Amino acid sequence: MKLCRFELNEQPGESRSGIYYEGKFYETDGEQAIAIHESDAGKLLMPLIAAPSVRLFTTSDEGSDSTHSAYRFLNPSRLYGPNRVLALPDEPAGYDLTATVAAISAGDGAFVQPEEAPGFVLGYALLLVLRAPAVQDRLEPLGLPDGAAHDVGLFLGPVITTPDELADLSDTGEPTSFVWDYRLKLNGEQVAAGEERIGPYGDCFVEATRFGPVRGGEVLGGPPLVNSLSGSGFSVSAGDIIEFEVQRLGRLVARIESA
Repeated sequence: MKLCRFELNEQPGESRSGIYYEGKFYETDGEQAIAIHESDAGKLLMPLIAAPSVRLFTTSDEGSDSTHSAYRFLNPSRLYGPNRVLALPDEPAGYDLTATVAAISAGDGAFVQPEEAPGFVLGYALLLVLRAPAVQDRLEPLGLPDGAAHDVGLFLGPVITTPDELADLSDTGEPTSFVWDYRLKLNGEQVAAGEERIGPYGDCFVEATRFGPVRGGEVLGGPPLVNSLSGSGFSVSAGDIIEFEVQRLGRLVARIESA
């Protein structure tokens, strides 16, 4: 299923929830469909009302058979949904971008074990993370935390795709590891594309609950498909349109304007 939140064009500001299927919104009351709307009758909202927390995981391989993972927290109040416009101050060096797929927590749980982890995944959504590299470059030599550089903006969506739709994308038999076919465009120009195996996402839940619980609706961004634009010579600035598409998960569009 593709779980979604949306609003109708005729009733802006009134959010509804349901399932997106074959070009239609199936509005539900939490248990059953109560109305069907054509896709052009409304627009998608961020698939979560709010996220208790957002984590972004990264991995490192020291050349051995072991892989180490770590994560940073991001500001959940900076989360925006699909097609939202984010106003940002002009940065001479522009903004950098990370693109990944996030797992969404289905419920509360602490000290999750690897065999339990798949049961904590509600589904998967696309996540875009903006960063101010000039701020990071200024803070790091001073030995100061670089949190401000990562407190720019996040986009999540367009829907939450449940694991039952993705089983054939796992080529290892591990239920939370997938080969993602992705494309990233900036103002219509493709800046990154490929296929990459990411996961197991279950490991993110194990790591996140090492010292306490996760809550339903938490966002656990997997290791990036696109870690940075800097190597390709691109940056994000006012007026830009970002399009991030992953096969079977949909297309997330973000728009940047000058504050």
